Amino acid sequence: MRSSILSALFVVSSLALAGCAADSQHANEDGDTPSTVQADALSKFGKTIVGSYQSAAVYPRFELKADGTYTWDTGIRCVRAPCPSGDAGTFTIYTGSSGSHYVNLVSKPAAADRWFRIFDGPPVVLKGVFGTDGTFTKESPITKCMTVRCAAGYVCQDDGTTAGCVPLSKDFCTVDADCKLVDDYCGGCNCLPLASWAAPPSCTTPVNCFAEPCMNKKVACVSNHCVKK
Repeated sequence: MRSSILSALFVVSSLALAGCAADSQHANEDGDTPSTVQADALSKFGKTIVGSYQSAAVYPRFELKADGTYTWDTGIRCVRAPCPSGDAGTFTIYTGSSGSHYVNLVSKPAAADRWFRIFDGPPVVLKGVFGTDGTFTKESPITKCMTVRCAAGYVCQDDGTTAGCVPLSKDFCTVDADCKLVDDYCGGCNCLPLASWAAPPSCTTPVNCFAEPCMNKKVACVSNHCVKK
């Protein structure tokens, strides 16, 4: 199957974009065919699909790794060799003529050739196409932060060994509702955009202002920072 699909591909590099003709034999997924090499596993798009996947039946399951390789686990276990429980190889990401994304898993030695259409998440879902069966869902990574609760103004960070709460900047936000404007009279008439949980600065010698510094001003969350408008 791989040879018939890839015979339609003109691949300049596995890391670069390359155009090619469509293969009518495999143009059966919504009239689509994987016609362009998209990127490698370390590309921006590649990083979104790297991870562990499992089917509704738990097995088979597989892992797409950041180095462009994969491991496939059938779940078969036995006590007498030989007893293959899966395979391993490399994967490549393609863009179809309709704009859909696909990933192709090829074992080494070339005994297994699997194609999946990529459905963006979260979570990411891979659905078998071009003769490959099954639908697989990307598992959420288990981190130590799942058992850590942080107070307002702090966020949990997992460095791979330990997890702990670290302070956020006083203007950190994710949506506009996370922000507020605070009149600040310390050293001048200032309007401060702060996170809703952040305390305003204190001073012992505030100045007098003709009007409230934040009068007629609005606040918004831009790139995770509160800004006045």
